[in-house]
Amino acid sequence: MLPKQQIRWLASFPDSVLSPRAVHDVKFATKYLVAPITHAQETAVTFSLRQGLTRNLGRAQLPVFDALRSSIDQSWGYDETTWNEVSLFETLQHSVHRAVNCILVGSPLCHEEKYLDGLSSFASWVGIGSLVVGQFTPWFLAPVFGKLIRVPVSIYRRRSMQYLQPAIEDRMRYIERSEKDKSSIEAGDLITWIILNSRKSTAVEIGDMILGLSLGSIHTTILAATNFFLDLVSSPPEASYYESLRTEAASTFKTQEDWGKLASLFKLSLTDSAVRETLRISPPVGRGVMRQVMHRDGLTLPGGQHLPKDAWVGVSVHGINHDDRFYPDPDQFKPFRFARSEAKSSDEPSSPTTQDVEGPPNDAYLATAEDKFMSFGYGRHSCPGRWFAAHLLKLLVAYITLNYEIQPVAKRPENIILGDSIVPPRSFKIKVRRRRHAE
Repeated sequence: MLPKQQIRWLASFPDSVLSPRAVHDVKFATKYLVAPITHAQETAVTFSLRQGLTRNLGRAQLPVFDALRSSIDQSWGYDETTWNEVSLFETLQHSVHRAVNCILVGSPLCHEEKYLDGLSSFASWVGIGSLVVGQFTPWFLAPVFGKLIRVPVSIYRRRSMQYLQPAIEDRMRYIERSEKDKSSIEAGDLITWIILNSRKSTAVEIGDMILGLSLGSIHTTILAATNFFLDLVSSPPEASYYESLRTEAASTFKTQEDWGKLASLFKLSLTDSAVRETLRISPPVGRGVMRQVMHRDGLTLPGGQHLPKDAWVGVSVHGINHDDRFYPDPDQFKPFRFARSEAKSSDEPSSPTTQDVEGPPNDAYLATAEDKFMSFGYGRHSCPGRWFAAHLLKLLVAYITLNYEIQPVAKRPENIILGDSIVPPRSFKIKVRRRRHAE
């Protein structure tokens, strides 16, 4: 593990010298569990996220919000008088699955329950396999356990593909007709953007890219949302954090039309800061910027130590996020730690597509990746979908705080450390009630 001052040095090397993919293949057991993705296909997915998705955040906002709203209302109910006990993780999982698939696969597939159930089971088994094979199994037994867990992974992959492959083939025919007729292509989901950016890929290959995207984007967003509400409802009631976020949401979303406006989310400075604070305290993994030395002669660190070929190197994300040199009272949840100052912020800051990859030059936004906040990674391999994840999380927080009461929790349940993953408890339940006269 390298110190913070060497992070920029670490991230500066090309993949041919220090490879993140080589680490992922072993750490997450991807070479045993999922279909291989070529470098060209990986590049197409990244480009689709950074260009197609990020530039269309405003267009995607309303359908994503509608999916969140309908799912939360269905799970948490409309009763304004009685407290309803719900599983926090499971209900947020249900909501995030539907919202993310609005932009991954679009309508009508994002509303198909059998597809979503198969996708959820696929993701669960890959997650189990990543832990068991990638982090808990000795290297010489990894192929054996990998083949065993590959069986349920393959079953749920096939079930998902029964719905996904026809949708992709239909989209391919639509693009072919549009190009033949020289008419404009309506591109509103990642299926379309990936097809346009990966012309040589088959429908099955594109389906595997979509399934791979769902693993990272959905799982990490569910973890962040669960951790956030655990942090929020276990905070001292006298701090009135929940009420502050509700007031901010109420002043921003005055009409139903405001939920579909991209500019509305840029006004949520407190919400932006609060979610970022949760990601600081509870990053999805303990270590980040992990690389494998690929050069045959190894690599010499700035301090003079020599690393041989195939050695792993990285940084402690959890350690840096909890370093009191960067964050006073680092173990305390201070939701407005990152709130932008009025002197620097405006209602509509520059678009994320025009900003440097490491975020805006002024105060940090939720999706800003920097060397003292690496919950989204760092450098050119930082999460390409983080702006979308930030938008989804802010919509979710604003809607819940505006429309629901949550009973405070005396003590926050501890997160669980599974290998290198930091996950909230899945079984924890909270009591919720619909707000009176909520719009």
